[in-house]
Amino acid sequence: MHHQSPRPRRGAASRHALTGALVAALAAAAATAPAALAAPSPVVDTTTQTAPPAAFDRLAAQAEDEQDGRTRVIVTLKARFDRTEATSKTTAPGLERRMRGVHAKALEALAGTDHGNTKPIDGLPYVAVDASEEAIRALEASGAVASIQTDRTLEPLLATSTQVIESASQVTRGWSGSSRVVAVIDTGIQPNHPFFEGRIIDPACFATRERCPDGSTAQVGPGAATALDPHGTHVAGIAAGKRFGTLNYDGVAPDARIMPIRVSNFLGSFQSDIMQSLAYVRQRALAGVPVASVNLSMGDRVSYPGTDTCDTDPLKTEIDTLVSMGIPTVIASGNAGETDRVYYPACISTAVTVGSASTADAVSNFSNATQRVDLLAPGEGSAPGTGIVSAFFDVDYPFEFNVYQPMVGMRGTSMAAPHVAGAWATYLDRYPGSSVAEVLAAFQRTGKPLLDTRNGINLTRSRINVSAALARYGYVAANNSASSSYTPGTQANSMGATNTVTRSGTGTYTVSMPKLGSAFRGNAHVETYLGSANRCKVATLGASGTTTRIGVRCTTPAGTLTDAPFVARFEVNETKRTATAGYLTSLDTTSPTHTPELTFQANSTGATNTVTRNGVGRYTATLPGFTAAGIPHVTAVGSDTNMCQVSTWATTSVAVLCFTRSGALADTAFSLTTNGQSVFTTGRGASMYANNATATTAYTPSSSWNSTGAVNTSQKTATGTYEVSMPGIEMATSLPTVTAVNNSTSTAVACRPYFWGTGSIEVRCTNAAGTPVDSRFTVSYSSTAS
Repeated sequence: MHHQSPRPRRGAASRHALTGALVAALAAAAATAPAALAAPSPVVDTTTQTAPPAAFDRLAAQAEDEQDGRTRVIVTLKARFDRTEATSKTTAPGLERRMRGVHAKALEALAGTDHGNTKPIDGLPYVAVDASEEAIRALEASGAVASIQTDRTLEPLLATSTQVIESASQVTRGWSGSSRVVAVIDTGIQPNHPFFEGRIIDPACFATRERCPDGSTAQVGPGAATALDPHGTHVAGIAAGKRFGTLNYDGVAPDARIMPIRVSNFLGSFQSDIMQSLAYVRQRALAGVPVASVNLSMGDRVSYPGTDTCDTDPLKTEIDTLVSMGIPTVIASGNAGETDRVYYPACISTAVTVGSASTADAVSNFSNATQRVDLLAPGEGSAPGTGIVSAFFDVDYPFEFNVYQPMVGMRGTSMAAPHVAGAWATYLDRYPGSSVAEVLAAFQRTGKPLLDTRNGINLTRSRINVSAALARYGYVAANNSASSSYTPGTQANSMGATNTVTRSGTGTYTVSMPKLGSAFRGNAHVETYLGSANRCKVATLGASGTTTRIGVRCTTPAGTLTDAPFVARFEVNETKRTATAGYLTSLDTTSPTHTPELTFQANSTGATNTVTRNGVGRYTATLPGFTAAGIPHVTAVGSDTNMCQVSTWATTSVAVLCFTRSGALADTAFSLTTNGQSVFTTGRGASMYANNATATTAYTPSSSWNSTGAVNTSQKTATGTYEVSMPGIEMATSLPTVTAVNNSTSTAVACRPYFWGTGSIEVRCTNAAGTPVDSRFTVSYSSTAS
């Protein structure tokens, strides 16, 4: 049987009634742009504040009205709280000692009065207490109180979804949250459920209203978060469950560990217990636990309209502190179907507020919506009334309602929020050190925009797409070849930063792409355009901090360094795909077979790519797992003047030939990309293999794709010159990639984009001496224009 509140209050059931354990979910919102995530306040200073008499009068009257003569309150004490102290291992202990001294002022005032369940919040200037009228008047007389308010009651707000948000594809690539912890503040967890096997860490309970498993109001350690209500188990499973037995699906971050914190069973939790739970997360993070996010699928029924916030609430102090440590508190927006408001505490501007959409990408009718909603995520299935399937109570786990089902579908914004909390762990697994604002911006920028038309609100929010958020890309068309440093007009950076080009000498350049750098260095392609038959290539690829740097060398056909315009393209992981894709950079030019460095390769199937040397300058790149042949591109890498071309390719392999500038086969490092149907995270794309080098009338290549459904064509207009048409693709502000295809071991050919505009590309091909020659070629184009 579950624990009852130790002091039941008259009217409590009617004021905070639950519709059952399976309360639906919380809310989404939309607007042309979400309200920006507010910057945390660095200092909370209440030393000059004094709670007004009316606040004490109101709460004193409320206490008199209660059956036991007490009302639950949160007292904000006069103090100065500096957030930088709370987030440092060095200064946090001193802050906590000082706050205990602040708490003592309230405890001294309460001594001898009728009160109970006193809960000082660790490291913060707050004390929660069941206070009688006498106790409230004693607090008023102490002069130590900056403000006083009711301790709110928050309630729980209730497999294909991971395919919809494309987190499953990232798990196969190794980004599964294995380096991170997701904290779940809820009704606890079934600790022995196979969906969580071996991944429970630091369980705790802070439950003044319904008590912890050992009967206390605070419990830490094994068994502390053991649940009687399945809501928290279900929520944790969405964030970080992992398949077991014959189950063939996972949660969003299946290798992340879970920190379950129980604050409620059936009747809801006091706000002060949520505050203490967040303080516990902060303390564990300071102790070295790599917490990625906190999920809070709970709320009360008080709603806040439009862009209104509840930023004066004490809960914001701890949310802000966690944000400054890089940890977001992800909160469900509410289930009332309101289109102009969200529930508390989703109204806190520094929280990440999540609304619900179906797995068919329709905004859920029950989901609240205002500009305060930051993201959407799946909170229900595609069919009416269906839920998100996750852990419930396993058959071996006692539950007083006699419901024994290990996996169950539930609906609600409670189910949407943990999709985001789990996705945060995956993102930080891939890009450690990212700030809360950076991760949120990535999810907002790369998610699928969904329009909410309920009640004519016409608000748009992004439904998260994990694969798109993890992909990073950039490109430049470097057209000012003599300038020492400049910002190209045609460029893109998936992180919203500005790329630059620096010339360090004749024909020698560095392309800098801020915020794209990481330990996973990605893949780059470089080629010349316009002008004569000069050649540009990747000389180096690396990162300086978070900035990717591509070294570029340009030479004449004779091998002399020369200034030349060029295009450079870079990607980390994969851009958003509708087909298998991958890349590698092969730096080992002589080994019979080798595996390119993992930081320089990717495969959308999760397999590992390899390269085999078949002879001098002859290689086969193998990309296992592909089910259809893509469109390959190759660029020579290094400080020499060698060049590489595609020879032939099949479903899982690409043959590459590399030559000296004079046309002799030569062992050469190279960068290779193959993709079938690829676009950037937003926008359009097209690709094709122009397999007829002599056709003077437009033809449709046998291997051809266009995201708009239009038909691509190519035709020869002069020796070595071709007109490529890709209708519907905006090309004015983006760039193409072109590679020669020639399987002759005695003929070196280089093809390049000469000029491009809306829907068309002029391609030119030359031999090693720079003379125009007819050649087959591949061309791919990705536009950020939608």
